Amino acid sequence: MKSIGKVLGILIVALLVLVVAAGFTLTHVLDPNDYKEEIRTLVRDKANIDLQINGDIGWSLFPWLGLEVTDVQAAQADTPEQPFADILLLALSVRVLPLLSKEIQMSDVRLDGLNLNLMRDAQGNTNWEGQSTPAATTTPAPEQPSEKQPSENSPAFNFDIDSLIVNSARIDYRDEQTQQHFTLENLQITTGAITTAKDIPVKLSGFVANASPLIRARMDMTAKLNIDLESKQYQVKDLVIAGEVAGDPFKGKSANIGVRGNIFLDQSAQTGRVEQLRLSINQFKLMTDISLTQLDKNPTYQGQLSIANVNLREFLPSIGIELPASSNNKALTSFELSGQISGNSSAAALNETRIKLDQTTIEGSLASKNLAQAAMSIKLSGDQINLDDYLPPARKQAAASTETSTSVSLERPLPASPTENPWSTDELLPLASLRSIVADADIKFQQVQLKQLPLRDLQVKAQANQGMLELKEFSARLYEGSINTQANLNAKTDNPQFNLKADRSEERRVG
Repeated sequence: MKSIGKVLGILIVALLVLVVAAGFTLTHVLDPNDYKEEIRTLVRDKANIDLQINGDIGWSLFPWLGLEVTDVQAAQADTPEQPFADILLLALSVRVLPLLSKEIQMSDVRLDGLNLNLMRDAQGNTNWEGQSTPAATTTPAPEQPSEKQPSENSPAFNFDIDSLIVNSARIDYRDEQTQQHFTLENLQITTGAITTAKDIPVKLSGFVANASPLIRARMDMTAKLNIDLESKQYQVKDLVIAGEVAGDPFKGKSANIGVRGNIFLDQSAQTGRVEQLRLSINQFKLMTDISLTQLDKNPTYQGQLSIANVNLREFLPSIGIELPASSNNKALTSFELSGQISGNSSAAALNETRIKLDQTTIEGSLASKNLAQAAMSIKLSGDQINLDDYLPPARKQAAASTETSTSVSLERPLPASPTENPWSTDELLPLASLRSIVADADIKFQQVQLKQLPLRDLQVKAQANQGMLELKEFSARLYEGSINTQANLNAKTDNPQFNLKADRSEERRVG
C-alpha cells in the first residue's frame, strides 16, 4: 500500500510539473500581441465596435490565467477616429482549475486611466451603443428556447473577485436632446471581495460638474453592496455620502451635503425600500422611510417624512436664497415638519402633516393630483399666527407739514401738454400666471393678527381653475362683530371680470 501511495504521489507531482512546464512553454512561445488584428476583427463583427490595442498584451497561464492590456481605445466601427473610451491599463487574472467546476475566482481587477466620452445627438443616437450585424441578429426564433433550456438545467457559475480597483477615471456625458452636459472626474473606486449574496465593501470618491446650471460637487461614498443575481435582490447597506456642492444656484455660497441610509430592491417582485434615510444640507436635516411598489409599471411610494427644527433665516441664505427683511427679526427662526408621504409619477400627497413655524402649530394635508399641471389641494388648520411678523418692516416717513408738502409739489415743473405723461398701459393683473393656477384651499386659524387687526375663527375657502378664481368664503370675527366676504375673478379673457360681496355684522349683547 505504501508503494502504491508513493507511486501515486510521484505521478501527481510529475503531472503538476508537466502542467507548469506546458504553461511556461505556452506563455513564452505564444505571443498574444500577434493576435491584435484578429481580436479587433472579432469585436467589430460581433459588436460593431472598433477596438484598438496600442500597447502590449501580457498574459500568464497557470495557476492564474492572467491578462494585462495597456493603451486601449474603443469607438463605433463607422467612426474609428472618434473613440468614446480609452484605458491606460486593464489587469485581471482568473484561477484555471476552478473553471472546470464552473467557478470564476479572480484576483484583483485593476482599471487605470479610464476615460469615457459619451454623447447623445439631437436624434437620440449615441456614440457608445454598437449595433449588431445582421448575421448576429438573425437567430431563428424556434431555436431560442432549446438554446436556453440546457443552461437553465445546468448549474450557474459562482463568481468571486478579490477586489476591484479603479484609478483616475473620467466620464464626460453630453446630451443634445436635453441640453445636458456633466462630467465626473478623478473617480476612485475600491471594493472588498466581490461575491454573490454577500456584503461587498465599496469606497468611491470623485468630483462632479454640471454645465447648465453650473454646479460643482465633491463626493465621498462608502457602502456595503449585496447582489443576489439568482433571486434578483439588491441591497445597499450602511450608505454614507459626504461632500460639498457649489455653483450658480447657490449664488457664490456652498453647501455641505450628507446622506445616510439603506436601500433594498427586489427586481422579481418589482418592489423597493429606502430605510432610515438621513439627508443633511448644512444645518437642514431631513429623515424618511419609503416603500416602493409597481416599479415596472407606475412606481408608487408611501412612507414617513420629517424635517428637524431648523432656523430658515440662517439656512436659506447659506445656500444662496436671500430672505426679505421682516417686521420681526425672529420670524422664520424655527421650522419643523412631519407627515405621511405617498404618490406616484403623476400625483403626490403629504398627509397627517404637522408644521411648527415659530410660535404657530399647523396641521392638515397638502396634495397634488396632477403634478404636470401643478394642481394643488391644501387643507390646513392652525392655532394662532401673527402675520405682521412676516410682512416687510414699515417705512419710516419723515413728518412734514401741509405747507411744506404743498410747496414741494408746486416746485415740480408742469408738463408741456396733458398728453406728455399718458396713463400707463402696463398689465394690471398677471393674467398668464393666473390662468396657470389650479388649486383648492381650505384654511382655518383660531387667531390671526393682520395689519394690527385681531381676527378670530378665520376661515378661508378658495378655488382656482385655469383663470377662474373664486373666493368661496373669507369669514372671521373681529372685535364685537364678524365679517363674511365672497369674491370671484374671471381671468380667462383679456378683459377680466371681478365680483365682490361683503357682509359685516355687529354682535349685540342682551341683558
